Amino acid sequence: MKNLLFIFLSLLVHSGFANTPFTCVLQGKVVDRDSKELILVKLTEDERVSMQTIQINEDHTFSYTLKGDQIERYNLTFKEEWLGGNWHYIPFFPDADTVKFELYPEERYDENIIIGGEINEEAQTYKKKLMSIYDPTFNRISNQMDSLYEIDQQNSEFAKQLKSESDSVRISYVYWSLDYIQNNPSLFSYSEFIESLNYKRYRNIKAEEVLEAYDILKEKFPDHLYTSVAQNIIGGLVQVKVGGSFVDFEAPDAEGNLVKISEIIKNNKFTLIDLWAPWCGPCIKKAKAIKPNYQELNKAGLTVIGVVGGISEKSEYTEAVNKYEYPWQNLVELNEENKVWEKYNIKFAGGSQFLVNQKGEILAINPDLAELQNIIESL
Repeated sequence: MKNLLFIFLSLLVHSGFANTPFTCVLQGKVVDRDSKELILVKLTEDERVSMQTIQINEDHTFSYTLKGDQIERYNLTFKEEWLGGNWHYIPFFPDADTVKFELYPEERYDENIIIGGEINEEAQTYKKKLMSIYDPTFNRISNQMDSLYEIDQQNSEFAKQLKSESDSVRISYVYWSLDYIQNNPSLFSYSEFIESLNYKRYRNIKAEEVLEAYDILKEKFPDHLYTSVAQNIIGGLVQVKVGGSFVDFEAPDAEGNLVKISEIIKNNKFTLIDLWAPWCGPCIKKAKAIKPNYQELNKAGLTVIGVVGGISEKSEYTEAVNKYEYPWQNLVELNEENKVWEKYNIKFAGGSQFLVNQKGEILAINPDLAELQNIIESL
């Protein structure tokens, strides 16, 4: 009977408890660095849109009470690293009343300590196993490449061999991780699955194996946020490609009226879905190239519909639209509320453009002006 009770409680921790509101106190000490703030963000969120900040005291300690609707992975980052554009996430799960941290400088990242919660224990065991298998090889390749750079031989045949070996090891790591996920369906492994989807680690993996892992995870966590997130991203992976089809969505216009993208597509010969963020230089450059040619392209059957994302305030949308004065309608995606970027498999990117015909088929992704003109003139 005692064993059965232990199994039941374990299942409660790893599945039912995952969907229960929680309060967790984060307590930490920062060692050998004079940082003032930490950034706290969920795995599923973009820190450019949504973040919380944690103040570090003068004695290098911090304390923060975190509350949420369900247990999921959070990432801590030192603010100065994030502002500098080069940072390491410190992942953790708030699955205990208190989670304690001991955090070190970036070059000593592997010395970071996280204590509290069964999921964090699983994460650390997983990391140690992964490091024991792959770190020796990656470190050797990295050291050899550094040596080649020092003697200006980074493009040599030996360097190419090292690059090929590194790619092979990375694929091996992805397969190892996917095998772990399939055989250990937990909230931690679900977070690894989501992270791999976000960073396109499965691009060289058979779709059937990815879907098999997803089926196992969603069966155990049907009501968890990760299940809908994974469904959106996988849908984008399978569907959003040249020859594939657009993913329908709704987003509000400047007055707050919802516009359904499928309604735009069915009423125009060609539609260019322009997903862009005000801080995304390449996004703006592509749209500005179309702007002086839009009247001619529009007469040939093209309509552009923009969606401004990567923002958390309506004022950011208004400022961007007024600044660039594009001659087409722009909708607004605040705080990723409609999951448009997620559905188009560009989460954490500034944006992308998708040329679609009246049937909804994707004809091109990020076409330049010449390609756009050629496609429209030839069809």
